[in-house]
Amino acid sequence: MSKVCITCGKRAYSDYCVAHKPRKPLKRSPIKQTATKATKAKAPVKKAKKLTRSKAKEKAWKAFSDYIRLRDCLATTGTPDFAICITCNERGDSSWKPYKTIQAGHAVGGRGNAVLFHEEIVNGQCSYCNSNGRFGLGGDYGNYAIVLVKRYGIEHATALQRLKGTEKQYKLHDFIVIEQEYKNKLLDL
Repeated sequence: MSKVCITCGKRAYSDYCVAHKPRKPLKRSPIKQTATKATKAKAPVKKAKKLTRSKAKEKAWKAFSDYIRLRDCLATTGTPDFAICITCNERGDSSWKPYKTIQAGHAVGGRGNAVLFHEEIVNGQCSYCNSNGRFGLGGDYGNYAIVLVKRYGIEHATALQRLKGTEKQYKLHDFIVIEQEYKNKLLDL
């Protein structure tokens, strides 16, 4: 049962032979215009991303942490590349640790807003002393408290420890101001 082409009468497998089979139109993409002076001027301006409170807090913490770590590097070893961990030193280990392993460790646990950017409570700690879990000492708060008492006296150290229970609210603007303050302090070191 062969069919015959409707157009020419030749044998075909469908209503049309190969030569007369209707073709589907090609899908064409629109032609892209090249940029001209007129189109460049009309190009939409990208909006700057809005700074969120969490991003501002992250940037403020980065500036504060950099300041604390460099401050303690210079105070303990006199070089910007090494520091002596505040709690390791209390345990008798006064070895120099590389800057990249030093963290800004808090003497008070929880890292609440009241103690987050407090220069007396935050000092350079090695990652082992500051890390939680089985690979660290979880802040080594016992030795940290001894250092605070030696440095500031028992009354002031106790007052610093009590700051953990207080609340402090930061707004977006506060984080921006903190970031700028510690970037400027870092330049002054």
